Amino acid sequence: MVRVLAKLSLLFLLLAGCTSVQGSLNGKLALTVSGLPGGVEANVVVRGSGVEKVLKASGVLELPEGEYTVEAAEVSGPQGEVYAPTVQGSPVKVEYGKTAEVRVDYAVRRDTLPATLTVVIQGLPSGAEGRVTVYGPGGVSWNLTSTTTLRGVKAGTYSVFADSVVAGGRAYTPKVEPSSLTLSGGSASTVVVQYLPPDTGYLAVEITGLPSGAEGDVEVRSGGSLVATLKASQVLEVVVGTYLVVAKDVVFQGTTYRGTVSPSPAEVKKGSTASVRVSYAPVYTTGRLVVTVSGLPSGVNADVVVEGPNGFQRALTRTTTLDGLSPGTYTVTARDVAVTGGVYRATVRGSPVQVEAGATASVEVSYVLVYTTGTLTVTISGLPPGASADVVVEGPNGFRRALTRTTTLDGLSPGIYTVTARDVATSGGVYRAIVQGSPAQVEAGATSGVGVNYQLDPATAPGDLLVEVNGLPSGALGNVRVQGPGGFDRSITQTTLFSSLPAGYYTVSAGDVVYSGRTYRATVSGSPVRVGGGTTATVQVSYSLYSAFLTVQISGLPGPVANVVVTGANGYSRSLNSTAVLIVEPGVYAVSAYPVVVEDQTYIPTVQGSPVSLDPGGNGAIRVVYEVRQ
Repeated sequence: MVRVLAKLSLLFLLLAGCTSVQGSLNGKLALTVSGLPGGVEANVVVRGSGVEKVLKASGVLELPEGEYTVEAAEVSGPQGEVYAPTVQGSPVKVEYGKTAEVRVDYAVRRDTLPATLTVVIQGLPSGAEGRVTVYGPGGVSWNLTSTTTLRGVKAGTYSVFADSVVAGGRAYTPKVEPSSLTLSGGSASTVVVQYLPPDTGYLAVEITGLPSGAEGDVEVRSGGSLVATLKASQVLEVVVGTYLVVAKDVVFQGTTYRGTVSPSPAEVKKGSTASVRVSYAPVYTTGRLVVTVSGLPSGVNADVVVEGPNGFQRALTRTTTLDGLSPGTYTVTARDVAVTGGVYRATVRGSPVQVEAGATASVEVSYVLVYTTGTLTVTISGLPPGASADVVVEGPNGFRRALTRTTTLDGLSPGIYTVTARDVATSGGVYRAIVQGSPAQVEAGATSGVGVNYQLDPATAPGDLLVEVNGLPSGALGNVRVQGPGGFDRSITQTTLFSSLPAGYYTVSAGDVVYSGRTYRATVSGSPVRVGGGTTATVQVSYSLYSAFLTVQISGLPGPVANVVVTGANGYSRSLNSTAVLIVEPGVYAVSAYPVVVEDQTYIPTVQGSPVSLDPGGNGAIRVVYEVRQ
């Protein structure tokens, strides 16, 4: 037992002597990296005992025993920012069976963080663009036209410059505050570019003296440049300064208007209003003549002529104002105007007349009617709407006029006039004419009257026609035609009442009707018939069955293989191979049957009941019996 213990003690001493030799066994080094954003790798180097390893992130290295140095370098982030390392626990000793620890903590260098610069551009009217340039470190620059935020720029010194902007004819001056600034890492700053409008005031231009509808012609000038052209009074906002207001002549309806400006030039000061008045006044070189025409009815034109200096001549048909006349003597003449029934006599007052520049002269022309003819009114009554009368008026000098309605005849020569009227036939009957007041005496300037009254002759009044159609089965349609006076022609299929037909004789005819294979023939009674006098006439159309039926019964065959021929009235012929019911015209029908061969067997026919006579609507039967020949 003592020997065993001695040997074990010796073994432990040998093993202890072996582990104490440096580098003969491995230990572990745990490296912890922190402070870096996702996606950014560290830059760490571990050196010692002849070993050099590079790490990009936290990790555990298995290293030989010995002394090790851990070094870390700066790294860049996604926006160019720089992360600086701090190493804790280096140098470090690695021993067998143990884990040594070293930390590398990264922290961002604030001076490397991106900055933000906002440039506010304001003061310009809507639609106008600024002219701003931003200069930054490393020669970088931006051209801006409106408020802009520059993000992720480098820290450093920035300068902002702005140029003037012209909008709406006005120059806007920029003011930059501040014009230069230094951005530190991660900071945000603002530069304001304030555009200032020019100093302005108001120029009120009042234009007076022009007649309604006339437009002024006024120019506003400054320094030889045209600022505005005005046609009516207006207030202008203008840059401070001196303005010249010029009024040009205006010609309106032949008259020249000249303007006087006061004051001009006018001085416009900042925020104040300078007033200028342009007063127009006519410059007369011509005169005016008003010719007033009266006494004529609406639609009748006068016949007036105006003559004056330098060969002036103008024909007038109504009251007229003549402008732009050369000064001098004018003569107005007027001729009579003829109208139906008389003449309008003209009287001129105030001619000849003197026309002076800037003045208005007047002449009057009055008309008075003098009658030379008379009027005849023919009043026509009693006809239904749409009916035209048949009236003739005859009088002196071969006068003749046909009338269809109430008419007033003007301009008739005085004398005796005769009115005649003929009866008028309408769809509602014949209207008899009664003339009252003919012959009639027509005198100049007076109105005579004749009456024509139409009255319906009861005997010619319309009536009703009832056409009764019967005898057809339900669903069958008749074939009936009704004809009468005035081209009346109507087809009907069933019982029909015709109302208010013109008086006269009407004819009713009917054709055969085929329905469900059967023929129906019509009998018409009561045609032709007279319709009229407000009564109802009746015509009967009676249909009866016209077709006949023939049953051909075929037996004794194994299938539809018969050879049978049916013949009859009007060349009727039909072949059958099996039993059939035939719809035929009345008459005599016969059946012929012939042998047939089926599967090597011959079938011989026997005809029973042939021939057969069929009446309209009748039924007949013929039998064909086939038997096998033995």
